[in-house]
Amino acid sequence: MTTAPTLAALALAIGLAGNASAQTGDATSATHLVLHGLSHHFEARPNGQRWNEVNTGLGLRHDFGGDLSGQIGIYRNSMARTGAYALLDYTPLHLGPVNIGAFAGAATGYLPALCPMVGAVLRMDAGRFTPTLRLIPKVPGHNPATVALEIGVGF
Repeated sequence: MTTAPTLAALALAIGLAGNASAQTGDATSATHLVLHGLSHHFEARPNGQRWNEVNTGLGLRHDFGGDLSGQIGIYRNSMARTGAYALLDYTPLHLGPVNIGAFAGAATGYLPALCPMVGAVLRMDAGRFTPTLRLIPKVPGHNPATVALEIGVGF
C-alpha cells in the first residue's frame, strides 16, 4: 500500500515541475492525471467497522470541450477494496474558476459488483491543478452521503 502514496507524490512533483516550466499563456490542459485522496462518510457503517477514508489511487480525466469531461481510474475505495471506475462529468454552471454540475458512471469493488455512481461535482480550475469535490447522495440500505476529494494535474 505504500507504493500508491509514493506514486501520487511523484505524479504531483512532476505536475509541479511541469507547471513551473510552462511557457504558454494558457496553462489549462485537456488531460489531467487525477490523484485520489480523502473522503468523509456522514454515517457509520452498519457492521460497526470504520469506513476507509484515505482513498489513494490514480485516474485520467479528459476534457472534451464545453462542459463535458470523462474520467477513468483505479483507487482504494471506502470499503478498503481496490476498485476501478468510469465517469462522465457535466459542469454547466460556472462561478468564476469553480465549475459545478453532476457526474454519472459506474465503479467496481462494491456490492453489486458493478455499482452505479451519481452525484454532484464541484471543480476549481487553477491552471494545471483542478481540485475536485464529489458529493455522493445517501442511498438507503447501500451507502451514506459521502464527500470525496481528488486533485487533477494537467499535462
